[in-house]
Amino acid sequence: MSSLHRGDHLTTEATSGDEQEQLLELLYRTAAGIITCDPQGQVHLINAAASRILQEANPGGDALDVLGLLIRHDPALRSLLDAPPPLGGTICQDRRVRISRANGLTLFFIDVTIGKIDDKTLLITLRDATQIEKAEQIAREALIEQAVHQSRLEAAASVLHDIGNAMTGIGTHLAEMVGEQQWPELKQISMLAQLVRDQQSAFATVLGPRRASALPQFLQALEETLLRRREENLQRAQGMVVAVAHVQEILDIQRRYVRGGTSTPRVNVQLFDLVSAVVSLTETQARKLRAGMRIIVPRTLPPVVVDQTQITQVLINLVKNGLEAMAFNAEQDQRQVEIEAMLQGSNVVIAVRDTATGLSPQDMSKLFQHGYTTKPNGSGIGLASSRLIAESHGGSLELRPREPGPGAEAELRLPLSPKS
Repeated sequence: MSSLHRGDHLTTEATSGDEQEQLLELLYRTAAGIITCDPQGQVHLINAAASRILQEANPGGDALDVLGLLIRHDPALRSLLDAPPPLGGTICQDRRVRISRANGLTLFFIDVTIGKIDDKTLLITLRDATQIEKAEQIAREALIEQAVHQSRLEAAASVLHDIGNAMTGIGTHLAEMVGEQQWPELKQISMLAQLVRDQQSAFATVLGPRRASALPQFLQALEETLLRRREENLQRAQGMVVAVAHVQEILDIQRRYVRGGTSTPRVNVQLFDLVSAVVSLTETQARKLRAGMRIIVPRTLPPVVVDQTQITQVLINLVKNGLEAMAFNAEQDQRQVEIEAMLQGSNVVIAVRDTATGLSPQDMSKLFQHGYTTKPNGSGIGLASSRLIAESHGGSLELRPREPGPGAEAELRLPLSPKS
């Protein structure tokens, strides 16, 4: 076997000795691996890049049997070599071959091109494709993740649609209940009480004076009890109507959210109302964890111009992060999420604080990286997306250890005037 810079196999009559030497030197030092061999795989010429690839692929083995080495890692190559093309033809081009150890562990990938120069000579080029393969694998995984995410969104949209239909029916029935101002039973009891009073002597003859005099009082007490219960039921129904309307608003927000990329117009939003809505959306989870929720939001704060759907989702994500963190590493009697809003110059700052164990320096450096999560079942998408939403509003989102601890503090900063 000869190195290209010492052989003369590739020279032509048109090249001088110096040109030949320069050409061979160039081929020897090129980044792509270049090999010439006979049809049995015995190497004639090989450059430095090819020599390095073969040594890495077969440490301590026979570097002269290049075809045997390639077939061992890609058995399908044998059938291609058994039916070679005409002279000057290509047997395979940029064929991706996985080079692995005996235990199956991948070492690297190479792209192999084999062409026929003449009956006794094959030209093989090898190119390290490890980084290309990694990039393609990342792209494939991203496509799969996107497809899975899209299917989940479609399923969520269908569920939300069904829930919305059910809530509409519930709201209709509740509205009918609220509209029923009179109970027929109340009118009948009132009429019966009046009849007993008018016919007191007749009832006394049948029931006795004592029972006859007590009957109107009993009927009056019954009427008052039913009136009270009617008012209580009416108040409950009215509260449920408000709750159903609130749930429908939430469903509208969620439906817009799962459609992905659909933004709503930016409008003036009162911070107290915004934070109150977030608390309503997360209080069920807080109750399950036996965590308290504290709001410090002055009603005098000026409104902010935001996409209400997006900012609501950001705050929900921050509150849920705090609740989930406390579920794993905080005592029940110490679990509390605090939401405070304040004015700082031309910005409004909304701080979300929890009482978990806080953040490590390692977490701090990676929290906003797409895919990084500290939760067992986390996706690592929420914080990265939340920061993008904040920045799209001309604001910022930061996360830091709470001072004084324990816990973490997320700070959402939004400008009072929207950025163009």
